[in-house]
Amino acid sequence: TSAKRRFTVTASKVSNSELAKNLKVTDKKSGGKYRITSIKFKNGKAVGGSVTYVRPNNKNCTKMTAPKNIKIGGVKFKVTSISEKAFKGCKNLKSVTIESNVITIGRSAFYGCSKLRTVNIRSKKIRGIGKNSFKGISSKATVKVPKGKLKGYKKKLLKAGLSKKATVKN
Repeated sequence: TSAKRRFTVTASKVSNSELAKNLKVTDKKSGGKYRITSIKFKNGKAVGGSVTYVRPNNKNCTKMTAPKNIKIGGVKFKVTSISEKAFKGCKNLKSVTIESNVITIGRSAFYGCSKLRTVNIRSKKIRGIGKNSFKGISSKATVKVPKGKLKGYKKKLLKAGLSKKATVKN
């Protein structure tokens, strides 16, 4: 079955009938690789679901956005998490935007991204930021968070390895 495939298929070339949990997909539009974590069905057809951002297509990217949604086989999936070690070692990464559907950021997600100086978190729903997720990013980094989330997110970010010298603001 398609769920057992080890290779990554292209999001625009997947048919609705091939959609399955754990299917790994490359989305050229967003520049990322994703894994389907849940699918909603209606009358035997996939109508939605959620995915995890696994890693960028290019480890040398300078900018990254974990989008709000991606389309796979014509079906809209919410991007609800960033996988552990997703950007670990992306030495050239300078800017990250985390859109509004992201709920969790995995362990060591941005570990060692030493040039990462700008992080824009648009999600108001982040429940968990994994250990060492922001360890090793620039000590001069600026993290912008949604209004009303400054205190809670700052505590989570510092616990996840963000430098105390970094700026966290609305």
